[in-house]
Amino acid sequence: LTRYPTLRAEMQRVAYASLEAKKEETRRMVTIMVEMESSYLTAEFFRRVVSAQMAGSNAGPEALNIRTLNGVPVSAATEGAPPEELHLRRITAHVSAYVAAVCDQLKTTVPKAVVHSLVLSSKKELLKSWNMQVAGMGLDSLQRLLSEDEAVMKRRTDCSNRLELLQQAAGEIAA
Repeated sequence: LTRYPTLRAEMQRVAYASLEAKKEETRRMVTIMVEMESSYLTAEFFRRVVSAQMAGSNAGPEALNIRTLNGVPVSAATEGAPPEELHLRRITAHVSAYVAAVCDQLKTTVPKAVVHSLVLSSKKELLKSWNMQVAGMGLDSLQRLLSEDEAVMKRRTDCSNRLELLQQAAGEIAA
């Protein structure tokens, strides 16, 4: 496309318009994903943490690599707590670890969702809209779109002239 700057600019304009058209739909989908995660608690996460803690130190939460939002292992978040606060700190650590796990999950799924919803669907629509747009163009518009870069045209003319001179010289030498 470097040979055809007008074509490149037009394709970029159409691609940008296609991405802009899908932006709101993608934003709604990502918002729904975040709302879904915030409104539904996965009880299995808490069961795994508690069962790992009950299993003993060999298979504790650090074996599951469960950390709070601060990056502290869940088991370390309750160390040194007075007995009357131990239960509250344990709950706080579990909830913090759950929020961290959900954030990590969203970090991996949201980009995939954006690519799926925005990029892949825009790519399909881009081809359709580009075909329809080009099919409706007149000859003048197509020629303007396919006009080459001046530097490329000059270089091709120069190379063509050199080739012609080389062929003439080769003919004279052969004769």
